[in-house]
Amino acid sequence: MKKFLLYAGIFWIAFFALIISLRCLWIRYAPSFLERGFIGKDIHYVVAGPSNAQFAWNDRIIPHSKNLCFTALSMGACYNTVKWAVEYNGTKIDTVCLGASFIGILFNDDSRIDPRFEEEKRLLDYDDFFHQFRHDSRYLKMAISSFSNTLVGKRRMGGGYQDLTRNKLHHPKAFDRVKKVKEMAGEGGWTEAKIREKCQYQIRHLRRIKEYCDNHNITLVILSTPVYKIDEILSDDGYRSLLKNELGDSTLIADYSNFKLPDDSYYADVEHVNQKGAEYFSKYIAEHGLTLQYAIDYCNAK
Repeated sequence: MKKFLLYAGIFWIAFFALIISLRCLWIRYAPSFLERGFIGKDIHYVVAGPSNAQFAWNDRIIPHSKNLCFTALSMGACYNTVKWAVEYNGTKIDTVCLGASFIGILFNDDSRIDPRFEEEKRLLDYDDFFHQFRHDSRYLKMAISSFSNTLVGKRRMGGGYQDLTRNKLHHPKAFDRVKKVKEMAGEGGWTEAKIREKCQYQIRHLRRIKEYCDNHNITLVILSTPVYKIDEILSDDGYRSLLKNELGDSTLIADYSNFKLPDDSYYADVEHVNQKGAEYFSKYIAEHGLTLQYAIDYCNAK
């Protein structure tokens, strides 16, 4: 019996050691031929930002786009993502849709960001980018789905959004985070001055992204994706003013924060749409294109 337990213990230790080793090898040395077409030659614009845009933008549905968003991605990490995408493999990106929405900025204020980690999160180097990306669950799904296409020469990985089927709108704590963000602003709400005080890191790198795009003749679009009735709790007047004053009157805004989905079942929670919501929203964008307005008009709309 003792020998059996000993052998069983050795077997399971060896088994888990093998799994861990294979996992490490996969992360560091996944086949590069699956990644050469990560941003195809037909891609004209990329989407960068935190989970709000990540969950909403289905790049299988919206043509000529690539979703490079990740959960809780700060503007510092987005800056590196944009640089990497523009300079990757000789692609000709002409537009960057940046998920720098009111919620995306506030919900990732300076108190929730480690600048050292965020700055290093997206590196320009090809190997380092994919070394980090292989940790994401989407990578394996995309690698598997693209394998047959890769064999026949179609080097395009798509569907860069998380598959969320959940709906937690009616959970008792659904609005807790939104209410905490409101309380953090204090009396007077989220004025431009208050946003500047709490989100200095975000704003600084928002400027860097704008400058980088201007220097490379790339159109920057500030994208807000659908959220659920947050405007009834939080006013975005200060955010509108901030965009105009920081990025200039002519910066393009695509505001879909109040985009109407058929019913509540299209939301994952108050901040995100789910898979059904992403498909509905993405089909609308694919059919109608982005509705754009200049920052000066956006700021004066209220």
